[in-house]
Amino acid sequence: MDFTNWGVFAGASQQHPHSQRKSITKVLSPSVYNEIRRCRDLMEQYGQNPFAILEREERADGRRVIHDDNIFIVSAFAPACRDEILVFPKEDIAHIIQTTENDRKRFVQSVLAIFPALFFCRGITNLNIAVHMATFAEMEESRKYYRWHMHIYPRRGRLPNDQAGAELGFSTGVIDTIPEATAEVLRCWYRDGPREELVAKTSDGFPNPSLLEEFKRYVKNYG
Repeated sequence: MDFTNWGVFAGASQQHPHSQRKSITKVLSPSVYNEIRRCRDLMEQYGQNPFAILEREERADGRRVIHDDNIFIVSAFAPACRDEILVFPKEDIAHIIQTTENDRKRFVQSVLAIFPALFFCRGITNLNIAVHMATFAEMEESRKYYRWHMHIYPRRGRLPNDQAGAELGFSTGVIDTIPEATAEVLRCWYRDGPREELVAKTSDGFPNPSLLEEFKRYVKNYG
């Protein structure tokens, strides 16, 4: 697993960006282990992959769905932080190595768009990404009840810590933006492409000048 830290606000000990590598092969973190076990229990209870149930229910509701094409991208129903995004495949794939090169290209094309969308539409410059997968030993069996998935956790840019009292004391996320509001603007980015009116606004209701300047450069180069 490769990851990059950038300064104290990203939990790093150095101010400059730096990357680290850690090998994760057989032993899951307790949170992922419990997640997989819970998914197995749900499959036994309902007779379906819980991710298939989630996909169907979110699509029927529609308010939190951001992108529903090559891969499923949705605002987390109970987010751990503001603007948390959940990404997972529509196929029963428990580990990324169960995909083909064409699968990965399809997924990446859709997933990469979420990052400029978060930057321009929500003003997010710092985030963490966590990818959850089954172990190598269980990945074929896990297809029945689990799917690899990605959590995108935006960070609060001006605070040294993303969690405070209630979050630390009760392990409950406290947010100031409902997931439906996040999904609405990001869905417009996917559906209609980059548009100036989607650029995040300041408290006076006008587009953020710095973001607007970057947006114009982005459209010129990539739009």
